[in-house]
Amino acid sequence: MTLKKLQTMNPWYLLLLGVTASILLTEAIDAPLSILFRGYVAWDYLVTGAITAFLVSLTVASILVYLNILGRKTSEELLKQSEEKYRLLIENIPVVTYMGNTKDRTITFISPNVKEVDGYTPEEYYKLSSDNWWFGRIHSDDVESVMKAYGQSLREDKPLDIEYRIRRKDGKYIWLQNRAMGTYMKEGEMYFYGIFSDITKRKKMEDQIKASLREKDVLLREIHHRVKNNLQTISSLLRLQMRIIDEDRYGDIFRDIQNRIQVISLVHEKLYRSKDIANIDINDYINSLIKVILQSHGATAGRISVNVEHNDISFDIDKAVTCGLIVNELVSNAVKYAFPGSRNGEVMVAIRPVFDKEIELIVRDNGIGMQKDLDIKKVESLGMQLVVILSEEQLKGKIELNRIDGTEFRIKFNR
Repeated sequence: MTLKKLQTMNPWYLLLLGVTASILLTEAIDAPLSILFRGYVAWDYLVTGAITAFLVSLTVASILVYLNILGRKTSEELLKQSEEKYRLLIENIPVVTYMGNTKDRTITFISPNVKEVDGYTPEEYYKLSSDNWWFGRIHSDDVESVMKAYGQSLREDKPLDIEYRIRRKDGKYIWLQNRAMGTYMKEGEMYFYGIFSDITKRKKMEDQIKASLREKDVLLREIHHRVKNNLQTISSLLRLQMRIIDEDRYGDIFRDIQNRIQVISLVHEKLYRSKDIANIDINDYINSLIKVILQSHGATAGRISVNVEHNDISFDIDKAVTCGLIVNELVSNAVKYAFPGSRNGEVMVAIRPVFDKEIELIVRDNGIGMQKDLDIKKVESLGMQLVVILSEEQLKGKIELNRIDGTEFRIKFNR
């Protein structure tokens, strides 16, 4: 068509051709852009004439279509690069990633490295996957716990994190850690997604560590048992020796030695019978110790009551023995000297936390009290010397003596 023929044509017909061309050429362009362009065509016709509108409409439409095609190619290239990046990531991370349909419980995607873990290829997963196939391969001892965890996760819509054994394609069982991340909607259907990994080596190491700990536990208990028996043998020998001693003074010395041995023996007995062989419940230990002390003093102890304040505190063997020896000396001293004649009395023992890292040991009696001018750090009594040495050198603490309404010893030391 020549320019002269265009000039002789009906201008309204030319305008219709221009607008029609713009619609066809901009079909792939976003709606807002097309509307603007068609508006421009109508305006151009009114201002510059039908011929110019027609020619410009074709030119602008061609440019816009070219730019749109170029933009789409760029977007597609970026999308391909992004897909390749995530594909490489999924294929090389040391866990198996998967996604499945919640309705029919089938796997819709699983990473290629599943074959290294489970022996099955992704294609076999897509073909075979179902609840019966998956749960049928789980170890019989783990099926109940796994089904319970899966059911709870679905009912409560919470993430799943569980460890269990599953049979590989070659028939061998491996340990898996399976973590399902939740569900999401896709095209109106619910999907689940997650990861699992082979933790067989870790579980074997854990079993070896547990077995080693059990062996050490048995060994330590046997050691405590034998030490306790040996100390009881020494205590029995001292008791036999006491029977042939006529002088009360020597008998008291042997009794004090015997009580000190029993303090240590009792610690080993408690550790032997305890679930935790590293720490001792100090309240239980002190209560048992008080019974031993009162039994050793026979009728004298019948007039005296000893109360133990209960606090939830545990000590290791060193601190427990040290505190036990201190309590033994102070309570024995109170029973023997604080209540002369037929006087009744009361002794209180407490081991309590003062601050986060500080412990206070208190032994108090309402007896006649100690001499006001007595310096406990300079007395010749072996028992009192032991109390001071154990408090200051073993526990690294401070000892205080109060003489109000009887006698009170306060020993503060770090936990």
